[in-house]
Amino acid sequence: MSIVRPPNAHPPIGGLLAGGPLVPARLGILGMLGFKKNSVCGSRMMDSWDFSPQLLARLAVVAFAVYVIYFFVFRRRFEFAIRLRRGSVTFHGRVPVAMQSGISQFLLQDLSLTEPVSIYGAWNNRRLSIWFRGSLSDGEKQRIRNFLVGRL
Repeated sequence: MSIVRPPNAHPPIGGLLAGGPLVPARLGILGMLGFKKNSVCGSRMMDSWDFSPQLLARLAVVAFAVYVIYFFVFRRRFEFAIRLRRGSVTFHGRVPVAMQSGISQFLLQDLSLTEPVSIYGAWNNRRLSIWFRGSLSDGEKQRIRNFLVGRL
């Protein structure tokens, strides 16, 4: 099957997404979502898109669905969090109260951490999994891992 074009027509650019046999010409994926062209300049269509309230509502629903899927399926779950901010350490989750002062002393005095740092941990089949947020060197991360594994 071949497409017959007038002699002065420009060929579509981009294959299937820009006017191939599976998608209407010049609409692509945006056209399937509900975007519509809204201006004509001479004989050529301009590339401004009409953002209707229904389209914005669809995009908001899709964004919310992606967030919910990420939150419940792909997000790493932690059993405890240790956060260092402005010279104070806060504990969330399952960190024994008797260990909190020792952990605070280790982070503030032994490692002399001054920048904001978050330490997250979870138990996986009797093995402690620890991950970090903040600017820590690999050596500092390893020292924190060794300290926590030996005490928790």
